[in-house]
This record gives sequence, structure tokens and C-alpha cells, in this order.
Amino acid sequence: FLSTFILISQNRQQAIAEGNNKVVQDRLLQMLTDVMTDEKLDIMNEEMIGKLLERLDVDRISPLVTRVDQVAACVARIEAALPAKS
Repeated sequence: FLSTFILISQNRQQAIAEGNNKVVQDRLLQMLTDVMTDEKLDIMNEEMIGKLLERLDVDRISPLVTRVDQVAACVARIEAALPAKS
């Protein structure tokens, strides 16, 4: 009679352990899927950035950089000429 209760208890514990293992396996699988999806997105973003950099016209941007530097120098001179605030 006692052995029946022991077997029932063992079966219940095994069922609980299997349920916990299933939950852990499902979560690990979801995490792996998320990592793979993130990796795919990273690759797609790198490809898109690469394509944008290929389309970038450096010859047109260089004069703009010079102009921005000139404007920044002019603003610095104006700020230096203003009286100091108290």
C-alpha cells in the first residue's frame, strides 16, 4: 500500500520536473531566436549603412565642411567680442 503512494509521488515529481524542463527549453529557444533575429537585423543595418556610404559624394561634402568650419570660427569671434555676462 505504501509503495503505491511512493510511486504516485515519484510520478508527480517527474511530471513537475518535465514541465519545468519544457518551460526552460522553450525560454532558451525563444532567447536563441531573439539573438538570431538581432544578428540578422545587425547584418541588414550594416549592409544599409554600407550602401549609404557608397552613395555619399565626398567631393560635394568637403566644401560644406569648410563652410561649417568658417561659420563656427565666425560665431566664436562674435562670442569673444561680446561683453562677459555677470
